[in-house]
Amino acid sequence: MHSVKWKLTLLYTFFMTLLVCLLMAILLSISSSELLTSVQQRMKEHVYGSVDDIQYDGQELFMDSSLMDVDNGIYLSIYDSTGKFIYGRLPYSFTARPAFQDGNLQTINDGSARWYVFDTVHTIDGYGSLFIRGILSVSDAEQSMQILIRTSLIILPALVAAAAVFGYLFIGRTLRPVNSMIHTVQEIQESNDLSKRVPLTRGNDEFHRLAECFNQMLSSLETSFLRERQFTSDVSHELRTPVAVILSHCEDLLEHGNLASEERRELEIIQARAKGMAQMNAQLLLLSRADQNRQPLHLETVNLTELLEIILEEQEELALEKKIELRSELAPDVSITADETMMIRLFENLLTNAIRYGRENGWVMVAMAAAEDHVTISVRDNGIGISEEHLPHIWERFYQADSSRTASRQGAGLGLPMVQWIVKAHHGTIQVRSLEGIGTEFTLQLPLCQP
Repeated sequence: MHSVKWKLTLLYTFFMTLLVCLLMAILLSISSSELLTSVQQRMKEHVYGSVDDIQYDGQELFMDSSLMDVDNGIYLSIYDSTGKFIYGRLPYSFTARPAFQDGNLQTINDGSARWYVFDTVHTIDGYGSLFIRGILSVSDAEQSMQILIRTSLIILPALVAAAAVFGYLFIGRTLRPVNSMIHTVQEIQESNDLSKRVPLTRGNDEFHRLAECFNQMLSSLETSFLRERQFTSDVSHELRTPVAVILSHCEDLLEHGNLASEERRELEIIQARAKGMAQMNAQLLLLSRADQNRQPLHLETVNLTELLEIILEEQEELALEKKIELRSELAPDVSITADETMMIRLFENLLTNAIRYGRENGWVMVAMAAAEDHVTISVRDNGIGISEEHLPHIWERFYQADSSRTASRQGAGLGLPMVQWIVKAHHGTIQVRSLEGIGTEFTLQLPLCQP
């Protein structure tokens, strides 16, 4: 797809080419007419001027030798009153014998050649009349025009190329503010930094006003996001205490209370919901701090192989409840520089999701392979999968794919956004592939420890 810069350049070049061709056609037409008129006028003057080269002394005619010269392609010939050739030169290829027409310019076709023929009558006292004829090849007269046309055909592409180059440079300079806006918007998108602003152009043109509108919009968005982040952070902090109190009382009542079976079941439901709320609150607080760049990473050397083995053992009980087999193919002694707590959250979340949405009697495979500078980990299952329409949205906060994946209401749609942030914070990448009814695979890459 061509950029606007190229499209405008092509459009500008196209119209400039049309304009140049039109102007050159008009100039060539005028030049052709003027050139032929000039040649014809010069021919007439030459014929009339030759009269002075003919003298009569009363007995004999004297012809000046200049009448034999071919001046500018014009041949002169002298005839008596009967049409008999007396003196001068004729073109070798001119075989026609047109009738004499005093003062009239004739165009004669002689085979494949065309000629201009101009006659004048000169009367000499005591001798009589003489016909003076000038003959000029039309091709010779048009030769200058052909040279002009060939020169124009050379100049035209040069003018078109110059118009395209200067047009491209001019349009590029004109669209420079747009490129600056695009660059700034890309930086904002990549860094999620709404404090950046589009640089303003000089003057008060459309680009200047557009940049002002962008900056005003960015200011409004920044204010809204800051309020949202602050609200999320405040709510998360405020919810920690009441949720902790609920969990504490539930544990106390379940351990020491003399409860009926129905009361115990209801209390266990409250406890499970409170634990889910506590987990959601912790995820929300982490993401809120991450948005404000206030979430620290405590980096250390982590043996990823051992960490994954421990996490797999811890998830074994949950997998047995759903009759899901946990499989693993882990490269030995793979170490990375990472925050161990964050890595635990990351892989626990991926494995919990794989088990939760897996099929009964199904499997979950965790594979890890090390390369020169990075390690690749995949978490794959043969569960219910994610439909294609929902797949692009799974990284959005609070997004719930569909009823089949949210029926248990055990998640709030914050786990995968948290996973994505952890991976990016460790300079890694994460991708997902899924087919509905077949399974899902998360693949992430993390940099290895550098020696």
